Amino acid sequence: MGWAAVDNQVRLTHLIRAAQYVDAGDDIFAPELRHLLGRACRIGRRQSLADTTLKIYAARLNTRLDGLMRLSPACETGVNLHRMIKKRTR
Repeated sequence: MGWAAVDNQVRLTHLIRAAQYVDAGDDIFAPELRHLLGRACRIGRRQSLADTTLKIYAARLNTRLDGLMRLSPACETGVNLHRMIKKRTR
């Protein structure tokens, strides 16, 4: 999955698609990640949110992501996705 090099942006839609592929073999990590990314997309589509609201949303999403990163994926593709997310969120 070398489509995201260091210092490049990663589109949420690409991560959602990757999570959908993993979702078939992993019922622990990928579905929750896909839900979290979908939530981030829905927040991003909302217009005119106050800075404090965005900070609250970001903190909640980061907290949920931290919880997801403690999970162990059930299949090899899930492990690879988990590793890629972990590498990008350091």
